[in-house]
Amino acid sequence: MPSMLRRLFTLLSALSLLLCVATSALWVRSCFKPFVLPFRQQDESCRATLVSGRLSIDNAPAVAAEMADLERDRAVVLAI
Repeated sequence: MPSMLRRLFTLLSALSLLLCVATSALWVRSCFKPFVLPFRQQDESCRATLVSGRLSIDNAPAVAAEMADLERDRAVVLAI
C-alpha cells in the first residue's frame, strides 16, 4: 500500500512539474509573440489572448459582429 501511494505521489508531482514548465514556456513565448485562442461560449464568439505575459478573455468578436448587424440594420432603416 505505501508503494502505491508513493507512485501516485510521484506521478502527480511529475504532472505538476510538466504543467509548471508548459505554463512558463507559454508565458515566456508571449513576451515575443502573442497567442490568441478563439472559442465559443454559449453560442457567442470569444477569445483568450496572451500578450506580454498578460492573459485576457473577452468577447470582442461577438461585439464586432453585433455592431456590424446594428450598422446594417441602421442602413436599411435610413434607406426607407
